[in-house]
Amino acid sequence: MTASGEACLASLRETGAQFEAVETPKTGSAACRIETPVRLTALALADATGRVLPLTDKPIVDCRLALAFDAWMTEIAPDLVAGRSAQLSSVTTGPGWECRTRNRQPGAPMSNHANGLALDVNTFSFANKARLPVTGSAGDPGFRALRAAACSHFTTVLGPGSDGFHESHLHVDVLPRHSGRFGKFCH
Repeated sequence: MTASGEACLASLRETGAQFEAVETPKTGSAACRIETPVRLTALALADATGRVLPLTDKPIVDCRLALAFDAWMTEIAPDLVAGRSAQLSSVTTGPGWECRTRNRQPGAPMSNHANGLALDVNTFSFANKARLPVTGSAGDPGFRALRAAACSHFTTVLGPGSDGFHESHLHVDVLPRHSGRFGKFCH
């Protein structure tokens, strides 16, 4: 493992996130490798309760994505809870790593999922059994706040209204981009 990978894992441990370092799943494709793969199972929310937020799908992602996801969830959890009379209890995501092309389109460039640098978020669940699915939540104040906050932590944020491929989930990634006006892609 590289020195930057070791440093990332140390930083992720400091957040209190629950994870395990894993191997990149085998595919036979050199294009589908994760630099520092982790299976992310839960986040430790930085609030007074010390609660743990389970990630029910236990996605495999690159450590850099895990750090950004942890920072984002820590920031947005209070906004999601506001006006809901219940604590955030879990987040449903996709698998994280997936060896495929962008939007599963033949001939397209490889997706950021292929390197563990992307994650799709589907649903936020609360202790009172209420759910905030990404689909149909564009008008929800909590959803608008979390989507806006995502642009502070990720280089790409796509969701309902972005394009026809992201209507049912919020895609976030940490693909390194060139500086300037193409540094972030938040739609």
